[in-house]
Amino acid sequence: MRSYDQVKSLSNFRVIVDTREKNTEKSKIRFREFGSFERQALTVGDYTFNATLPSGKKLHDETHAVEPMVAIERKLDLGEIASCFAGNKKHRFYNELERAKAAGCKLYLLVEDATWDDIFEHRYRSQMQPEVLIANLNAIQARYDVHLVFCKSEYSGKLIKCLLYREFKELLQQGKFDDMTL
Repeated sequence: MRSYDQVKSLSNFRVIVDTREKNTEKSKIRFREFGSFERQALTVGDYTFNATLPSGKKLHDETHAVEPMVAIERKLDLGEIASCFAGNKKHRFYNELERAKAAGCKLYLLVEDATWDDIFEHRYRSQMQPEVLIANLNAIQARYDVHLVFCKSEYSGKLIKCLLYREFKELLQQGKFDDMTL
């Protein structure tokens, strides 16, 4: 794709928010950071991107669930991610990781209001010991090529948009959508 066409495609960039992502006061603030966004069912993650290519074709149409090339799974805090490694949520979480891996989806795991220090100091609501949480996080990074990101919740909207925009730009530059522009 020519440089001009890449710029044109980037100007049509939009964040897709999964339909299961709840509308809360915090999420409304996050969504405002996206600028243009749309809601669609995602097979993996909470956020991905869409754009209209120079040919007029969209990367994802609105009639089907989106199987993203890149997705971000957002967790509210360390307590929520710890709960994904135990109990009823464990099976569902690992199924999502398996779906992402099978689909070749690059997956970011964004945990809000958290740092490695918080884990080491056990500053989270869970009985899970820090060394167990660290082992689980390291395991999913190694097994599923998950990219773990921590940030303050007030910046998560900006970070989600920045990560997805950069991933889309890189894919454009690599020619991943060239066959769709004809």
